[in-house]
Amino acid sequence: MRATVRGTAAGLAVLLVYLHYYYRLAVSPTVPERAIITRYARIAAGSDRAPDQYRLLVPRTGVGISRLTGLPLSDVVIAIDGCSLISGALLLAVLLHRRGLGTQILPGLLYVAAVATANLENPRAETMPAFLAAACVLAAYIDPTRSNRLLGAAGAVLLAGCRPEMVVAAAVPFALRWWARQRCGPLGKAADGRGAPVAGLGWAAGLVVLGVAGTVIPIRLYPDTPYLTELVQVGHNLRPCNLVVP
Repeated sequence: MRATVRGTAAGLAVLLVYLHYYYRLAVSPTVPERAIITRYARIAAGSDRAPDQYRLLVPRTGVGISRLTGLPLSDVVIAIDGCSLISGALLLAVLLHRRGLGTQILPGLLYVAAVATANLENPRAETMPAFLAAACVLAAYIDPTRSNRLLGAAGAVLLAGCRPEMVVAAAVPFALRWWARQRCGPLGKAADGRGAPVAGLGWAAGLVVLGVAGTVIPIRLYPDTPYLTELVQVGHNLRPCNLVVP
C-alpha cells in the first residue's frame, strides 16, 4: 500500500509539472502561435482538414463551453486536457493496485508523461481525452465489475468521438477473450468453473458499431473536407520529420 501511495503521488506530481509547461508552451494566451487553440476553433467551425476535422467531439464541446460560460477557450482547453490526463492516470494507478502491481505505478505514470511530451510539439485536441477514454475501456476489460462496465461504455463513446479507429481496435481483445472462453466449455463458461456468461462478444460488437459510427457520422457531416495527407499515410509516416515528431 505504501508503494502504491508513493508511486501515485510521485507520478501525479510529474504529470502536474508537465501540465504546467504544457499550458505555458502550448495553451497560454501569451504564446504567439497556439496551434491547439487554432485547431479547436477550426474544427468547431468545420473548416479544418481531415482527419482532424473528423475528430470533432472534444473541440465542439470545448468551444460550446467557452461560448456558454464566457470563459477563454484556453482555460477550457487546459481544464479538459488536465482533467483527462490526471483522471486517466489515477484510473491506471487504481487498476495496477488492484492487480497487486503497486510498484509499477510510478514507472507507468512516468511513461505516460514521457509519451505526453509529444503533445507539446504537435498538440492535438483529442489526445488527452482519448487517453482517458482508453483507460476507461481498459478498466472494463481488466476488471469487469458493474461500475467498470459503465465506465468502459462511457469511455467507448468518448473514444468514438476522438479516435474511432481506436474503438475498433479495442474490440479485438474482447473478441479474443470471448473466443478463448468459448473453447473452455459449453456456453462459454469461464475456466475457473464459476459459469459466468461471457460478454466479450457483445462488447466487441458494440465497440465495432461505435467505431463505425464515429467514422461515418463526421464524414457525412463534412463530405467535402480535404485530407491533410493521403488517406493511406505510409509515405507521410516515413518522412524523416514525421518519424521524429509523432
